[in-house]
Amino acid sequence: MKTILVIPGIAEHEVSPEAYNDLVEVYPQGDQINSRGVPFWSMRLVDTDPRTVAILDVLKKHNLRLWHGLSIPTSADIVARYEREYSKKDFTDAKYLSPFFLNTFGKDEGRSPDGRMRKSGDHMNPKALIGGSWGGAIFISVDLRSEVEEEDFVGADILPIELVGRHVKAVEGRVRELTSTITLPPMAPRMTFFSAERAETRQEVDRDFPGPSVLREGRDAPEIIFEVPALHYNRSDLARMPPFDIALTYERFGTDRPHTVFSQRFYQFCLKKKLQIGWIPVRIVEE
Repeated sequence: MKTILVIPGIAEHEVSPEAYNDLVEVYPQGDQINSRGVPFWSMRLVDTDPRTVAILDVLKKHNLRLWHGLSIPTSADIVARYEREYSKKDFTDAKYLSPFFLNTFGKDEGRSPDGRMRKSGDHMNPKALIGGSWGGAIFISVDLRSEVEEEDFVGADILPIELVGRHVKAVEGRVRELTSTITLPPMAPRMTFFSAERAETRQEVDRDFPGPSVLREGRDAPEIIFEVPALHYNRSDLARMPPFDIALTYERFGTDRPHTVFSQRFYQFCLKKKLQIGWIPVRIVEE
């Protein structure tokens, strides 16, 4: 795995001439001109590269900081993010993984009185085998449902959904919700949650917060600005769990619903079926 710092662009006029020149001196390849003729500087380097360390020193020298996205940016804030690049071995060595979906089916519409996920047929792709919603729910085709049931994945719970909207007929009876009967223990204490409500500064909230929240891996850079946070669990907490292939997070984040964690066995099933899913290895840490 590689950790990469990305600064997508600092316009020349956004910082002092001294700061801009210092950045260009460290990483001259980042000095560019956009389509409107405005000079700007950008970078994408692994965190262990000596130039990355020098760039962070330049920012500190000029009282600039990496913006964490949880407050209204000031003139001292630099838009940046950390990314992780995983190898195939990272994925195959992971005991558990969390998904993000390339097929997205819009937002969830809540649940009906009988507990079924209410979903707009307008945003569903009837040809997709699997996909996710903005809220974190996972949907599978009835064809894939049969194969999931045959594999007898531990914890799998496949539920009917209620379709609403204008384009119901195209997907009626063809899609189910994939969820789980198993709930994971709380994540490791390093994981932080911030209210999703827009404010001058978003407030850190408890992991039992009842409203929409933003998940981060910590309170400081780099942890707080990873583009896609990895879920962290204490090894001892997971050791007390019964075996599972599909489980839900204890915490409800994003649009206030739990997210799904899969086993290596389910990951291999998805590879075999060539399902369009992005993956993030779950990080298991010592207390």
